[in-house]
Amino acid sequence: MQNSSHIEGILPLINKPGRYTNNELNAVHKDWDQAEVRLALAFPDLYEIGMSGLGLAILYTIVNKLPYALAERSYSADIDLEAKLREQNIPLWAWESKRPLKDFDILGITLQTELGYTNVLNMLDLAQVPIRSIDRREGHPIVIGGGSCCANPEPMAPFFDCFVIGDGEEVIIEICQAMREAKKNKEDRKQKIERLAKISGVYVPAIHSSSDSIKKRTIPNLKIEDAPHPPIVPLVEVTHDRFTVEITRGCTRGCRFCQAGMIYRPVRYRSQEDIVKLAKEGIAASGWDDISLLSLSTNDYPDFLGLLNKLNGCFASRRVSISVPSLRLDSFNQEVALALKKIKKSGLTFAPEAGSQRLRDVINKGLSDDDLLAVIKLAKGNGWKMVKLYFMIGLPTETQEDLDAMIALCRKAAGFGISIKVAVSPFVPKPQTPFQWEAQDDLQVIRDKIGHLNKGLKSARVQFKWHDPESSALEGILSRGDRKLSAAIEAAWRKGCKFDQWSEHFSWLKWQEALTESGTDSAIYTGARDTGQPLAWGHIDYGVKQQFLLAERERAHQNFVTPDCRIGDCTGCGIGCRAAGLSKDENVQEVEKVQKIEKNAEDDGFGRARKMLPQAAPLAKTRFRLKYTKGPEIKFISHLDMTRVWLRAISRARLPIAYSQGFSPHPKVSFGPPLPLGITSRGEYMDIQLDRPASAESINDLNKHLPRGMEISAVKPIMSNARSISELAEAADYMVKWQGDAAAIRSKFEDQPAWPIRIMKKSLLIEADIRKQVMDIILAEGGFIVRLKMNVSGAKIGQIVNALTGQDIEKGQAIIERIDLYSVANKNVRSIADG
Repeated sequence: MQNSSHIEGILPLINKPGRYTNNELNAVHKDWDQAEVRLALAFPDLYEIGMSGLGLAILYTIVNKLPYALAERSYSADIDLEAKLREQNIPLWAWESKRPLKDFDILGITLQTELGYTNVLNMLDLAQVPIRSIDRREGHPIVIGGGSCCANPEPMAPFFDCFVIGDGEEVIIEICQAMREAKKNKEDRKQKIERLAKISGVYVPAIHSSSDSIKKRTIPNLKIEDAPHPPIVPLVEVTHDRFTVEITRGCTRGCRFCQAGMIYRPVRYRSQEDIVKLAKEGIAASGWDDISLLSLSTNDYPDFLGLLNKLNGCFASRRVSISVPSLRLDSFNQEVALALKKIKKSGLTFAPEAGSQRLRDVINKGLSDDDLLAVIKLAKGNGWKMVKLYFMIGLPTETQEDLDAMIALCRKAAGFGISIKVAVSPFVPKPQTPFQWEAQDDLQVIRDKIGHLNKGLKSARVQFKWHDPESSALEGILSRGDRKLSAAIEAAWRKGCKFDQWSEHFSWLKWQEALTESGTDSAIYTGARDTGQPLAWGHIDYGVKQQFLLAERERAHQNFVTPDCRIGDCTGCGIGCRAAGLSKDENVQEVEKVQKIEKNAEDDGFGRARKMLPQAAPLAKTRFRLKYTKGPEIKFISHLDMTRVWLRAISRARLPIAYSQGFSPHPKVSFGPPLPLGITSRGEYMDIQLDRPASAESINDLNKHLPRGMEISAVKPIMSNARSISELAEAADYMVKWQGDAAAIRSKFEDQPAWPIRIMKKSLLIEADIRKQVMDIILAEGGFIVRLKMNVSGAKIGQIVNALTGQDIEKGQAIIERIDLYSVANKNVRSIADG
């Protein structure tokens, strides 16, 4: 495919090219020509961020199970790749097939944060799809938005054809069915959009008016078949490199600032049985060593301790740890602490949100100072050296006394002899919450508050960080914006704004210029709202009644706390839990019933305490040396990432790998010298040590668990005291495929006692004599072989080949492959495989 060949040509020229390849484990590759409906799912941020998103993975799984449809993924191009795409007029593509996004029927884009809006426009433009819906014609994909920002889609309405409001699991199937019928009937673009507008939960800005009520879609429960399985496992490091299980969706704690707590109601729990099944299958299919339990309030899960113990029982022997994104202070106890640190201590993060009891009552947090201090003491006693605390500033009714209370609370916490990381974010009023009518603090006020906290929190045991006030100001403008704000968003993008959530890319100056030039008064969007006036997002119905939000706002200003309806009376939010069969009595008790059955089934002691069996004596260790190939499919995967690929393959193969001793055990594996990025190899090596004897054939079974481009070519048992690969590797042969005069290069090399070249090393221009590094140049069919000393620092093989040939290997003018690694004795070389 032409687009694929163009992409391959630019990958050697950019940073971290491995993230743009399509060789991930468990990715779905369906037949393009057989699919009746083709859907691209785009995440408007870098691959490392987007691969951690569960929502996109769920939709990807559901669509690819449909026999008539396919789903592929795409992510934002980083700055260097974008420049190459624009320079060579290459359209942004989908990862699996490398086909341009503009070739798909539907382009679904995740709207997870307002600060990603300019990235959406950039993705559309790079995909060569008109950024505004009104400018799209026949043949352009239908652009659909989904995610939490759809709580107020109006600022982005001119750029999208449709939005999905609410849960996507069921509506995505209906959208695919509608597109299938439309294509069968040969309907035009306008007719396709009109068909989609009839689906419940789909909002079409060009058709629906502000008087139409668009009710969100809600799935009644978390179906196990909708969970991403098998999970896609990236070959490069991503932000959250672990297996994620959604254990709960929704929250009724009622924090008044929290949009997610309002729009994801009602609460739906996944049963312990399903969680454990997903975890077992997910770890078996991925090889990850960490399971993340995803929920808005993880330890609110019924019998959370029982769940942790069950998971630890399944995975402790495999050294798979359990982590949680954030914990409730009032639900963290000694038993939970012991369960979380069973394999390794993941970080502890809590969110008191406000420093004083009064302000926590205002936001309905329901926590006391004693709750926090008891948890800090508990963490210290269980060996944690650091705890992270999240706070907000600029909350409604906040005073100087509240800020001083935060300082005092953090100092008390640090007094227990534990490091405290304090992270502060400016409060941003969000649509669909009780605080949607509140004013946002002015920039200077926020800066002054940060300065006050910074001064007060200076301590050897307190680290203070804060979210950029300017980016929070922009988030506030965009989150409560209307359709007119789209002009400012487009103007900012045309000025070069993108990756606004990244501090190194964010430009408040450009955004101010864009707001001014588009005639936007930002104070209109950040100021207080009249509760009697219509809101830009008033037609988007997430089920929580306006009267409830107003009542909660009033209770906030009176410092009243509203109890959690899961453990108290219905608060009348309007979501209709009991009418939907999702009440506390039915939903929670169903989970508890399943857990009781499971517990009884496991308890074979007939009421008696179980006896602890004596531990078996350690078995003899067995050490193997593996030789393997690294093909063109994975030549852009770095040495560090290759290490992770191997460890996950070993885990999937269930090889009994041995671990080091000590506080943080590591698997006993070691590798040969790193292979430069973009170079293939026939002779890479690694040593592994097992906990018990195994055959070479069982090690060879690892091939079943390796990605395309990797293959074990030889396995050899070695002595426990055998020299390491790094000690043995004294030379390497590199085959250079080149159409030039290799004999002339060899002759020149032999005639010159020195061959100095200038290279960049650690940002410095230095001189290196490649004659001291190159042992020999051997003529070969189709090019020549460079025999290189491995224990002499200097130029890299690519720089050496460039100097020898006068060509640029990054532009494909010469192709390099490592043939083998050697030990050297009396100028004779011997393959490590034979050593």
